[in-house]
Amino acid sequence: MKLIKKLNEFKLLRFLRSKYKYLKNKFITKHIHKNLYYIPCNQNEKIRIAFICQLPNLWYNFHSLIKACNENTSLITTHVILSPCLHPMIGIKHMNEMREILISQNISFYNYQHYNIEDLKPHVVFIQMPYANVLPKELSIEKLQNNGSRICYIQYGNEMYGGLESLLNCYNLPFIQNAWKVFARSQKHLQAYGRYCDVGNHHVVLTGHPKVDNLIKKHPIKQEILDKINGRKVILWAPTYIDSKNPSWSSFLKYYQYMLDQFSNNSDLFLIIRPHPLLRNSLTEYSLLDNDKIIAFNEFVNNSNNMLFYEDADYYPLFTISSALIADVCSFLTTYIITGKPILYLEQSDGLNVNSEGAELIENLYQAVNSDDIGNFINMVRDNIDPLKDERLKLIEDHFYKTDGNAGLRIRDYLINELQNYHFNEPVKISIKQSNTNQSNTNQNFIYDYKNAYKNAKKQSLEQIVKDLNNIENALDLGCGDGFFTEILSTAVSDKISAYDISINHISNAITRSTQKNINKIDYNVLDFFKIVTKQKYCLLSLMDVTSLILNDIDLITFFNKVPFLLKENGFLLIIDTFSLATDNLDEMPQTNIYNNKNYTTRYRIDNDFLQFLSNINFSLHKTYEIEKSHNNLVSKAYLFQLK
Repeated sequence: MKLIKKLNEFKLLRFLRSKYKYLKNKFITKHIHKNLYYIPCNQNEKIRIAFICQLPNLWYNFHSLIKACNENTSLITTHVILSPCLHPMIGIKHMNEMREILISQNISFYNYQHYNIEDLKPHVVFIQMPYANVLPKELSIEKLQNNGSRICYIQYGNEMYGGLESLLNCYNLPFIQNAWKVFARSQKHLQAYGRYCDVGNHHVVLTGHPKVDNLIKKHPIKQEILDKINGRKVILWAPTYIDSKNPSWSSFLKYYQYMLDQFSNNSDLFLIIRPHPLLRNSLTEYSLLDNDKIIAFNEFVNNSNNMLFYEDADYYPLFTISSALIADVCSFLTTYIITGKPILYLEQSDGLNVNSEGAELIENLYQAVNSDDIGNFINMVRDNIDPLKDERLKLIEDHFYKTDGNAGLRIRDYLINELQNYHFNEPVKISIKQSNTNQSNTNQNFIYDYKNAYKNAKKQSLEQIVKDLNNIENALDLGCGDGFFTEILSTAVSDKISAYDISINHISNAITRSTQKNINKIDYNVLDFFKIVTKQKYCLLSLMDVTSLILNDIDLITFFNKVPFLLKENGFLLIIDTFSLATDNLDEMPQTNIYNNKNYTTRYRIDNDFLQFLSNINFSLHKTYEIEKSHNNLVSKAYLFQLK
């Protein structure tokens, strides 16, 4: 059975990747980083962190993090933004409920229409949901990214839904691919991003989930509900919504009448129904249940002595008061395991059910394939019988990292550490960040000291590459230096080649040389290529002796995530650099070699690791050119990649 599930996941992943290529043209241009820089976080400046709050039931995803940020006002300025959610099944009442939560907790906030991102310039923005169409235009993902904000995401719900579309929504939307950071609740969760996200999981950080910080506490329930329960054992039923398409994850239509009958005949127990926020609307929107039956269902529960609906935004009191959970595929399946109480999973024989991570979870839960299984579970709860308790408690560590109440603090401290080390210099200064050796390339006018042998070998390789490229329309050369190699590269270009370098001296020399040689197809510019802004796409992007000068891995990853969007379809990426052949042994050998001289610091990354990194971001290796043979575990090569 496990093998079949794994095979099905593989097939889903294969279809997922093909569907992404279709969706890319439809959505990606609205989500990509159209600028290649972030808002500078200057020294002695507070970090501005914004939270877009739309749905009250997702408040606990942010609550402990906002609290932690507000407790460190010496380093952080917190912006809480109240915004509507533009989902077609969600109304303005949710925004009003969110407003009341903020007011009741004495949290200052901006109304979305009065939050000017151009003026307030948040360094970091947290968004509750990864869907572009649920944000108002004032806070659109495109606008935030063009403003230079670092967009962060904490998974809002249950990422265990089975089915192709669910995998796409949970792990591989363009928003998730292009987020600055995604914060994972567990190691398994982090691995899932690596499995299903096209760009990998390099931008995913393991911190635990902030909602657990409050979940591990006891939450009192309203007195009028306690009075109605009257000391009886409570079972929580959490039916999910019904999608318009079949099959679905929901078992509501299959079991709702049975649940009413079962608890009508067991007055010693109490049923609290917590429907998914979209369930009611989905029943009417898709005409899945006659309106008369919906009215009868509601009236039956409301008039019952041992049943009630609970639809308050704060659902944590339900976890405190209940003795067990009955649910199909919903977020409660994972979060409820922290309580240690019994869980019954309602399996859909003809439905989508769960993905591979969910399958591992429900193996240690009670499962129902028919109404008799539900009845047996209810009797077990009444009699305090729970043979799966020990196995279920072991799941907590697998699905939640450090349930110590400090996930919000860990995320806050991570942001402080990252942003304090993310200072940008002025546009004409070297912008490569400090390495762990606290050395950086800060000499704006340094001149590369090429050895003649290396320079000649590199020239010969580049001349061969130009022949292999044949005739391409345009090219972009980042880190062009004094233009010596850019001129060779320009012979492969029929139209224009744009060339950028940080050094004024280099660009001055390059322009002089091109003028003397009457080369007019190269457009030289003085600019830190981290800050390049261009809507043009190129047939070729060249990085010659550049990657070894980017010392910080986060900087390297951040830059390369944007590289595919600079290229035309099937465009080429040329990388010429020196790489390490050292064995990747984390205990005994460094992952990279860092060499210093009087002018600059270089970092030679492991050859195979670098190739795998490029493969993960959608580049295939087209051809390899050896420039210098291995010496002291270092080798100089030219790699020509092509965008998949």
